[in-house]
Amino acid sequence: SAKKTIVSLLVVGLAAWGAFAASPEFTYRRAGSLATHATDAKGFAEAAKAYARNLGIAFQIKDDILDYTGGAGLGKPVGIDIREQKITLPLLGAIKNTGNGAEIRKMISEIHGKPEYSEEIRRFVLKNGGVEYAGKWLEKYIGEAIEALGAFPDCEEKEALAEIARFNALRTR
Repeated sequence: SAKKTIVSLLVVGLAAWGAFAASPEFTYRRAGSLATHATDAKGFAEAAKAYARNLGIAFQIKDDILDYTGGAGLGKPVGIDIREQKITLPLLGAIKNTGNGAEIRKMISEIHGKPEYSEEIRRFVLKNGGVEYAGKWLEKYIGEAIEALGAFPDCEEKEALAEIARFNALRTR
């Protein structure tokens, strides 16, 4: 299906650009068609790094959002970040929106002994705009990833990478 193809592209794109960040010279030689469209090697390298960095941050923010909003198809239980005592962007946003940080942080620190706090914290985040707060940051990083592609002239590869970035906001797993 088209959805499966897009998910596959996302995985391939993340792997390719992650490899670039780890080994720019190796990936540059194998970057294929997109590299042939670059106006200069340095500009290509900087654009690819910026794209990868911003896409990676956006991907993590979306993962954090899904920890509060995800369903059965997520692949991991909802609320696992809370149970692991991770204070992620949606939680920080809800705390910022309410100024209720001390009580929530105390609940997180006690979560192993009181697992019922997990659902209470999840509801707190959903009720107090934590997901929307994180969503604004998600859009910012997606926009910056797409903007980084401006170093390349229009081509199919550039549009595919932009679609990967845009898909991140829509993904449900």
